[in-house]
Amino acid sequence: MNYSARKALVMGVDLVSYGGKGKTPRYAMVLLRDGEVLLENPDVSLHRLIRLLWEYKPDILAIDNVFELGGSERKLVKFFNMLPPTVKVIQVTRWQDEFVDVKEAAMRAGIGYIQGKPTPLKTAYMAALIASRGYGVEVKLYEEKTKIIVSRTASIGPGGMSQNRYKRRLRGIVLSLTRKIKEALDKHGLDYDLTFRKSGGGLESSVFTVYAPREKLYGIVKPLRTSDVRVEIRPIYKPKISFLNREESSTVQRYLIVGVDPGISTGLAILDIDGIPLEIISGRGLDRVDIVNRILSYGIPVVIATDVNPAPDTVKKLASMFNAVLYVPPQSLSSDEKRQLVEEYASRYHWLRIEDSHQRDALAAAIRAYHNVESKLRQVGSYLSKIGLEVSIDNIKAAVIKGKSIA
Repeated sequence: MNYSARKALVMGVDLVSYGGKGKTPRYAMVLLRDGEVLLENPDVSLHRLIRLLWEYKPDILAIDNVFELGGSERKLVKFFNMLPPTVKVIQVTRWQDEFVDVKEAAMRAGIGYIQGKPTPLKTAYMAALIASRGYGVEVKLYEEKTKIIVSRTASIGPGGMSQNRYKRRLRGIVLSLTRKIKEALDKHGLDYDLTFRKSGGGLESSVFTVYAPREKLYGIVKPLRTSDVRVEIRPIYKPKISFLNREESSTVQRYLIVGVDPGISTGLAILDIDGIPLEIISGRGLDRVDIVNRILSYGIPVVIATDVNPAPDTVKKLASMFNAVLYVPPQSLSSDEKRQLVEEYASRYHWLRIEDSHQRDALAAAIRAYHNVESKLRQVGSYLSKIGLEVSIDNIKAAVIKGKSIA
């Protein structure tokens, strides 16, 4: 996200004091647009700061240390929940993968050398000015997720025809409840992933991972327990802070081809743009946020691939989130096709170990997606070597994969 356009409304803040027992933190704040100070206050309470944020709704909230807004990840979750939804939080003292003090950040942003220790009001002003010039990193806080689990209550042992009818009846009830919950979540526009285990006549169980705190589901989905089935709703508190570098045209990215096999257990295969394996993993409970963070730790995906046709919703959503090409095979890959693809591929990388079918399926999807663009990528390399241009070959390859011409 590049905020170098000076027209953005930016609020810079700096901590004045944490406050004692029973007291709230106090902050200095400066409101800035196009380098002009519109409002400043050397000492406001946290509650007053929140009111000002809602009153002015700045594009950016700039700070030198994000933990000054909360002190802990749990308190940061609470603070972020109080922000207007359009406000982006920028930490101006993080540059790529290093932290610098605010005076060094000001120098790097071309503001100049600051003598002595700046006051909180001066620090708030510098933070706003640095952010308005497009520097710093955006802070993303992944907070609560909620799982909805639909399953049988009764344990079923071996039995005859009547037992089999009872099993089918329970599976039908699980399927019916799953459909009703899906309809309710869709009706209220909630973002979720759905995984399930199929069986004859219906579903053995289903799990919704809803990307919203538990309280958002009140009145939409209710817990249920009968002699046959149950619906459990479990809030999952997993705060995770990530710092996203704001886009710079000079930044060299590593581009990826990613295969995903979603389910109760999820497989993930990450290749670089030349088809070299970076990581193949699998695990129970890997949701979309976990997958996104894992992918981003390696680079930017240009292709998200699946081994089945039609593509699962989770894979479609991942491709959409990254604005990546979605690769879907013309028809679902058979077990023999996947085994052959993976065995041939693994013979070139002797250190590669495939531990289960989920890893195999994800890797097969990524390999097939790479084969689909391999000839184009070779043409790109050949063309660029002929004309002798000093450009990033990976940037050109990524653009070609997304449908652009190099002519």
